[in-house]
Amino acid sequence: MNEEELTQLRTLLFSEAEQYRKNMEELARNLTAVVQRAQAQIGPVSEGISSAVHLLAEKLAEIDWPGFHAKMQESCERLANLGWTLPMSFTPRELIELAEHGNTDEQVEQFRPEIRVRLA
Repeated sequence: MNEEELTQLRTLLFSEAEQYRKNMEELARNLTAVVQRAQAQIGPVSEGISSAVHLLAEKLAEIDWPGFHAKMQESCERLANLGWTLPMSFTPRELIELAEHGNTDEQVEQFRPEIRVRLA
């Protein structure tokens, strides 16, 4: 390869490298614009979710978890002593309410007559 051919090759390579650089800059600008549009659209949703999670965390922190556990244990034992078994779908609230509405099997059954799941 002679000197003139080397110069032409260098010029060509430089030109291609420069075009590649320009293409990458354009790609970076376009990608930045897409990300900025996505952030603008997601921002309000993200803020709403963040606010809801924060509120939920505050409410959960206010619960007396040891007291709640003790109340659940007491309610379960009370109903078990009356001979009751309960559906797995019962919520903690339903269990506690049921236990608080009677000291006898009949009183409990009158509070929630649709529940007839008891030990024989």
